[in-house]
Amino acid sequence: MKKIRFFFMVILLIFMTACSAVKTSEPTRLRLENSPAEAVYEKDSLKITVKPATGADVAGNALFEKFLSNGYILLKMDIENKSAKKVTFNPAMSHLLSGVMDYKKPLDYPDLYQMLSNPDAAVTPDAELRAIKDRFYDMHTVVKAGDKTSKLLIFRPLDPNSKGNNASFTMQELYVGVDTIVVTFPFAVKRK
Repeated sequence: MKKIRFFFMVILLIFMTACSAVKTSEPTRLRLENSPAEAVYEKDSLKITVKPATGADVAGNALFEKFLSNGYILLKMDIENKSAKKVTFNPAMSHLLSGVMDYKKPLDYPDLYQMLSNPDAAVTPDAELRAIKDRFYDMHTVVKAGDKTSKLLIFRPLDPNSKGNNASFTMQELYVGVDTIVVTFPFAVKRK
C-alpha cells in the first residue's frame, strides 16, 4: 500500500513540475525590415519599390490596421512603368519566403472573404472588403506605359518557430510587354 501511495506521489510531483514549465508569455511576432528603408529594382524603364507597410501606410483603414496589429505582413509596393510597353503583375505568381519552410503566398479577395466570414458578425465581408478595394494587389495588375501604381500585398504572419533572420519577396513572371523577368527583394526578420 505504501509503495502504491509513493508511486502516485511521484507521478503527481512529476505532473506538477511539468505543468509549471508551460510557457505563459506572449507569442513571438515576426516583422520584416529593409535596410535601407525600401528595396528598389530599377532597370530598363521599370522601377519597383517594396517596403514593409507601417501604421502611417494603413492609417484610416480599420481592416489594414487590424492585419498589421495581428502580425500579418503587409508590403507596400510601387510599380512605375517608364517604358512604352505595358507591365503586368500577377500576385499569384509571387511569394514570401522566410527560413526553410515558411512559404507564403499573398492573400487575395477569396482568401480575405473566407477569413472575414463570420455568421455572427454585424458587418458582412463584402462591406469590409469594399473599403480596401483597389488598395491591395488581388488579381492581375496592368500598369500602362507611363503610369504608376501603389498598393499593398497581404501575407499571413510569419511562423514564429522559423529559425532564419532573413526573408525574401519574389515576383515570378513579371511581364514587361511579352518579356518576363523575376525580381527578388531581401528583408531582415525581426522578432518582437
